[in-house]
Amino acid sequence: MDSLLAVKDLTKKYPSGFQFGSANFGLPGGSTVAFLGPNGAGKSTLFQMLTGNLDPSSGSITISGSKLNPDAFELKRAVGYLPQHLQLPRWVSAREVLRYAASLYQLEDPVKQINEMMERWDCLAYENQPLASCSHGMQKRVGLALANLHTPKLLILDEPFSGLDLYHMRTLEDLILSRRKAGLATIISTHITPFVAKLCEQVYIIKVGQVSKLENWADHSYEDKIKLIEDKFF
Repeated sequence: MDSLLAVKDLTKKYPSGFQFGSANFGLPGGSTVAFLGPNGAGKSTLFQMLTGNLDPSSGSITISGSKLNPDAFELKRAVGYLPQHLQLPRWVSAREVLRYAASLYQLEDPVKQINEMMERWDCLAYENQPLASCSHGMQKRVGLALANLHTPKLLILDEPFSGLDLYHMRTLEDLILSRRKAGLATIISTHITPFVAKLCEQVYIIKVGQVSKLENWADHSYEDKIKLIEDKFF
């Protein structure tokens, strides 16, 4: 199966001496994979490169057959991203920030798509409140609406379940499963291992900038998958 995302010999070197990679992997359309690792292992570095927000030191990132580079604006529009530390503008409303994002993505029917996202994530009740007055969970739902507003080919979710209640955790699960059926790729990073065991077809571990694949992941039971992740960590 052709890869929707192909990463080849990807590295990032920092003046501090920390180096990410070299990393090689591919994600076909309709896949959900997890990148797991301890804090500071390099997950955020990888995600920043995959979204085009950080230039690699070497190697390449290809999305749907086209190479990602600083000027590849159409490719960047094909990616959605929820960062772990979400920073939304404090004195604008959820609807205003979604309207601004819709203009950047050049959506064909922005009002319809904004309303659909706000309804899915239950943002309508506080749509006109300044985001500064919204709880962490409310802001997280706005972030999820932003990340998936344009139905990206590749959706990257860093700690997406943190701050969500049980109802919206289920909403997120349903979103990930619907993307799989639509042939879209999703990357998640989370420390909540049951979600990884339940949702992901493949898992990669990042330690000190090095990426390794958990072999024979699909052959394990749900319980054994959780144990396999824990064994890799401890």
